[in-house]
Amino acid sequence: MNLGVVPLVSFSASLLLFVPKGDEKADLVEIFRAEMDSEPQSLKDSSNKIIGGVQIAEYRSCAQQNTHRPQRRFVPGRLFLGNVLGLDSAARFFL
Repeated sequence: MNLGVVPLVSFSASLLLFVPKGDEKADLVEIFRAEMDSEPQSLKDSSNKIIGGVQIAEYRSCAQQNTHRPQRRFVPGRLFLGNVLGLDSAARFFL
């Protein structure tokens, strides 16, 4: 990708599974669950995670130094829950 080669469409593809929650008597014959009784799982190719991690590692220190201070999410080294705590405090103060 650094050389300008466009990855294949399947590079971002994943396999979606719906794993049933719990056990039922009928599971010996057929496993069938309603939407709320299954847990979705996405199986993704690990190569795109590795390549993405290597790509972003080059920009990590630059992002930490140049991202605006109120931006806390998805910036390494910053408090991920800072915005949630700020909203919670404001809601308690004004309500």
